[in-house]
Amino acid sequence: MRNDPASKELPRLGCECLKDYQHRKHTHYTYSFQEKDFCRRLQRYSLEYAFRLFTDARSHPLEVYRVFRLVPCIQDRTQMYPYFRRLVSAGAEEALEIPNLPLYSIGGVGTHYPRNDGQGNSIYPTNTRTPKRVLGLFQHLRSMGEVDQERDHQKILELCGYGGEWFDCRDVEGYLREQGVDLDASSLFPSVHGRQIPKTEIT
Repeated sequence: MRNDPASKELPRLGCECLKDYQHRKHTHYTYSFQEKDFCRRLQRYSLEYAFRLFTDARSHPLEVYRVFRLVPCIQDRTQMYPYFRRLVSAGAEEALEIPNLPLYSIGGVGTHYPRNDGQGNSIYPTNTRTPKRVLGLFQHLRSMGEVDQERDHQKILELCGYGGEWFDCRDVEGYLREQGVDLDASSLFPSVHGRQIPKTEIT
């Protein structure tokens, strides 16, 4: 999930087929409410959305690119389907991700609100990796001198559209709790600092 302060809203595309897709994508079912904590509920909901996008032949190419542009193996649908299906069908006590897959270190994802161990020390993801496939796009430009050799990876990522702060599910949970959102209540509409959030404020 990206949090880019420079962009207040997503651009609207003047395409009737995309408008139709945006209308249809809101009508679906989810089992995320069966999860025991907010982090897993958000992770399952996101996984379900990605799986619908992956399996629906009507999915708009721009939306597919936005969601899966860092996952080149998604192009092999036959090979990916069994893994994806197994994840989205996982039970409440099973993992919702493949442990040996890397977490791309973009925008501090996974580090904004880390877990703590018994001694209060922060626990950061151990499987982080720089998205070299994206950075590799600029190798030929470096050799031509068109990109300053001293620019760091973050600058190149910004040029590729990966700027801003990025949050994983745990980061989102930590941020909302810091803002006073009660994520432990059973209500569908969480309260903030003792007040109930009107339905119109939840998008």
